[in-house]
Amino acid sequence: TVGFIGGEPFLNREVLHSSVKYALARAHETGSRVGFSVTTNGTLLNAGDLDLLRRHAFAVSISLDGSAEVNDRNRRSRNGTSGFDLALHALQPLLGDPGKARITARATITRQDLRVLERVEALANAGFTEVGVSPWRTSPTPDIAFREQDWPGFLQEMVRAGEAEAQNLRE
Repeated sequence: TVGFIGGEPFLNREVLHSSVKYALARAHETGSRVGFSVTTNGTLLNAGDLDLLRRHAFAVSISLDGSAEVNDRNRRSRNGTSGFDLALHALQPLLGDPGKARITARATITRQDLRVLERVEALANAGFTEVGVSPWRTSPTPDIAFREQDWPGFLQEMVRAGEAEAQNLRE
């Protein structure tokens, strides 16, 4: 699997697209299989990108932290508008027709707001069928990263989210 991660991969879409083309050609030459993954905030996706993700069965991880209000606390766009709204606008065609792509939202949980269930519900309501959560472990901003005393509360929130999902499945 060739993974594109770090910063925002679609800031240099030409390299991303040509890397996929190159990897596919090399896999064909060697009789190998190749897969692809990308982690993105989704705000820069265009029609050509969506086509690439669909056709080549990308595992797509979208970094959104929950509702617009929660997400935009730490992930506003460069011009100050809602990063959540930009991402959902760009992602709607892919969420509606993923092709071969597998799409997951990944919410980063900060120590400022440990609520997991509300994040998962907001992202499910936005159209994601898979949602993962990840604690923010390190940061140059100390008020965001988890501290030792945050872990028990995070565990309680994970259990609460799991119990709610189990109840949904039973219903």
